[in-house]
Amino acid sequence: MHATLTEQGLRLHDGVPTLEQMQQVVDGYIETALRIPSSRPGTSIDIYCNDSGLMDRLPCYYRRATDGVHLAGNLIAVASNAEGETIALHDEDIPLILGHLIPFFA
Repeated sequence: MHATLTEQGLRLHDGVPTLEQMQQVVDGYIETALRIPSSRPGTSIDIYCNDSGLMDRLPCYYRRATDGVHLAGNLIAVASNAEGETIALHDEDIPLILGHLIPFFA
């Protein structure tokens, strides 16, 4: 499972996306916006955004809860294992994602 975060909110999707699918969600090259430790050992939750979203003036739908930085455009969340491979999110990851992002609909 992976999640997309857009102006419509968080949506869950089956499967693990490819790099190309992640780039399609954010409408460009991906950049790590936030890495959250998962409750699963050796696993992190990675949230990606468009790497030039702020420069391209994409709308900001979310900000990081830790520092208030605006994240431009759509976001995609996946998990990563200790080897850095993209893997599926688990149900218990969703509250962690939502706890680290603040909806910001300007």
